[in-house]
Amino acid sequence: MKNLLLLTAIGLLAGCSNLSMNDVYQNPSFSYESTSFKGLTFDNIAGSSEISIYNPNPYSIPVSALNAELWLDGKEWLALDGGAVSGLSAKKAISVDLDWNLIFSELLSQARSSYDSGQANFTLMMKPELDVPLLGSKTLDWQSEFSVPVPKLPTLRMTDWSVTGVSLTAITMALTFDVENPNVFSVVTEDWNVDLAKNGSSLANLRLADQTLAAGGTSEQKVELELSLLQAGISVFNSLKSNQWSDALQMDWSGDWYSPDLDIALPDLNQALLKVLN
Repeated sequence: MKNLLLLTAIGLLAGCSNLSMNDVYQNPSFSYESTSFKGLTFDNIAGSSEISIYNPNPYSIPVSALNAELWLDGKEWLALDGGAVSGLSAKKAISVDLDWNLIFSELLSQARSSYDSGQANFTLMMKPELDVPLLGSKTLDWQSEFSVPVPKLPTLRMTDWSVTGVSLTAITMALTFDVENPNVFSVVTEDWNVDLAKNGSSLANLRLADQTLAAGGTSEQKVELELSLLQAGISVFNSLKSNQWSDALQMDWSGDWYSPDLDIALPDLNQALLKVLN
């Protein structure tokens, strides 16, 4: 019996002596947590992507470099700064925030298809360099994907108009507008107004109803308008009576919008020149 126990102990010791650091070391694991948007204009969008790194080993591991990059269409787009990450504590996870800023003019010139689609699909790539105790330098390779919206101006288009009433001193018209949302996210419109002007001087203000537009959606709105002969002038008045839109008339629009799909305010529409198309 003693001889059997002795042989078993010798066997166990021999097995342990054959173990190396490679046998007990485990690669840290990575997890993409979320991306938050911090600022959005028609020129750029700034955001931050959060990554979690878990060290399953019973010892801490120094980190010499994170080496994080954003790739688009198979090419490196941005090198990211993950801040000071000196190491991974034993049996613990850390969160790393990677800040980035996407300039839309660069997207337009270098990745036109992403700009036109209204969405940039990025690949976040990390190749951290670790100093594993006893094993030395080790480089890992991890990646994940996320999307960034590229906001486009909504459009307001007059698709039809007709004269519904005429008197000696006034004319009544019905105008039909299409409201188009070219974005990959839904939007809610608020307080949209159409200003009808003659040679730059305002004649009337038309209020459109608030509405929700699906991504890529279009809706129709109809409004009525009465213009007096005094407002329009004889030339415009007679042109409209003859069912001919006058070149002297222009329409601009203004209003607010937001998206229930995004956790950030959309760009201010009032900072753009918004013309009604026809």
